[in-house]
Amino acid sequence: MPRDIDHGIWKVRNGGCGWYQRDPFAELYALRLLRLAPLGRDFAKAAAGEPHFCEILGFDPDGPTPTVRDFNARIDERLVALLDQLDRLGSALHRNISALADALGLDHAEAEVLRFALLLHANPVIEMTVDTVRSPLASDPYFCTAHACGLPVDVVKAALSPRGTLHSSGLVQVDRNARADMNLKARLDVMMRFGLVLSSDAFSPEDLLGQCAGVAPASTLSTDDYQHLGDHAELVERLLAVALERRERGINVLLWGPPGTGKTEFARLLADRLSCTVREVVSDDAEGDAVAPSQRGAVLAIAQRLLEDRADTVLVFDEMEDLLGGRSRYQLRGAAQGKAWLNRLLETNPVPTVWISNDADQFDPAILRRFSYVVKFGVPPIDARRRVIARHLDGLAVADELLEQLASAESLPPACIGQAAR
Repeated sequence: MPRDIDHGIWKVRNGGCGWYQRDPFAELYALRLLRLAPLGRDFAKAAAGEPHFCEILGFDPDGPTPTVRDFNARIDERLVALLDQLDRLGSALHRNISALADALGLDHAEAEVLRFALLLHANPVIEMTVDTVRSPLASDPYFCTAHACGLPVDVVKAALSPRGTLHSSGLVQVDRNARADMNLKARLDVMMRFGLVLSSDAFSPEDLLGQCAGVAPASTLSTDDYQHLGDHAELVERLLAVALERRERGINVLLWGPPGTGKTEFARLLADRLSCTVREVVSDDAEGDAVAPSQRGAVLAIAQRLLEDRADTVLVFDEMEDLLGGRSRYQLRGAAQGKAWLNRLLETNPVPTVWISNDADQFDPAILRRFSYVVKFGVPPIDARRRVIARHLDGLAVADELLEQLASAESLPPACIGQAAR
């Protein structure tokens, strides 16, 4: 016997076809898109022979070929029935999209576009419909999305504009470099890494926040370990403290220097120093797979929106090189996440952000000018290195001579010694 395995908006049927989940919104979009087809007897015959259309429209695939009038009438009947039942038939995905829309401040049109884009990529009935329609208009991301969602085209264009929340957050973007003959799915890009979270029955915006920026672990270092920074450490703390108190926008601190010089631990130490929560933008997912560098900017933008109303959080974005591939060479996801996108973020971000990089010399000077404060981390002096290394090796029988040799090896970061001592 075939067995259905339900994964929220994904459903797999072992041993047979019909592997997509019946979803009322997916069927609504498919029915509306059928209206784009050049309806004639040949099309009605071909569509009635497709199992997924028979299932949606209620035709017997082995029965007589419906007339064009019957085909149109059945579409109208199903549309009326679906629209009457949507509120009762909505799945966890649709409830969660509403919750996410509230959390991100999406308007009705943006929420509808997000729903359509997610289902386009997750539920094959829409893609099959577009392929069956074979109308040039069906590959136009604006026209097709507007038609499926029942929205004016100009409203959809506004929802997907580069300055809109969907595009700037990376949730949904139109690939403006795609060829006109590419299919709709290839031209309307959606961040599917959040799909399973949004389809969960127990979803909350906090779940999505955890997918974007997790609470940082406590620092293993103390303020005494950063005495060599002089006034810089205190000035960073004061800047961020005032930013949190006044809810100021556009506050960004850049910490840069060679690996192993204590940049990440310094950022984590701010949680204790400022009595706030430090969250680190994720670099890998729940399965331990690395988040594509091209998506980390989008994840950061979503975290900024989700944390916008909180006055107790500092974000940390480690490995800023993931956003910038070299001087004036931007590798950001989509057209919005290029130079203009990053400049705008550094000027308007609602959550104070600490950025970490190994080499700021590769960045465009126009980017560096937008940071509120920049601190260069060099190799710590030998007394600081000796103190940190001794702490890492506490409990081990290490001779003073070896400790001194380790502290004198400037090319050997104390963090590496700590890893080896575990």
